[in-house]
Amino acid sequence: MRLLNRVDKKRDEELAKFEPLMEEYLASDEYKTFSEKMKNKADDEDEYKADHDPKGYFAFQKLLKNELDIFDFVAKVCSVNHDPVLHAKAIPAFLKRGKFLILFPFL
Repeated sequence: MRLLNRVDKKRDEELAKFEPLMEEYLASDEYKTFSEKMKNKADDEDEYKADHDPKGYFAFQKLLKNELDIFDFVAKVCSVNHDPVLHAKAIPAFLKRGKFLILFPFL
């Protein structure tokens, strides 16, 4: 949630810093060998073993371009975890979505 708040505040700056890193990653031998390995993997293997973004570069790129919505994940974590500090950190995500749910069952 801290990352989400940082990205919301400085989205253009973060995107400008990330673009060269993404290009470097896509040109790396590590990514090329990983891509070949994923193409050759059997289709019947479990989905959780076939992580197509193990370093999170593509997910972070989607977050920066505002294509990834993690609100459902934040809501699920807050509904299970009753830590007031965690709920306080989640408030901007709820406000951004236009919702403010009372998730504090202990109040």
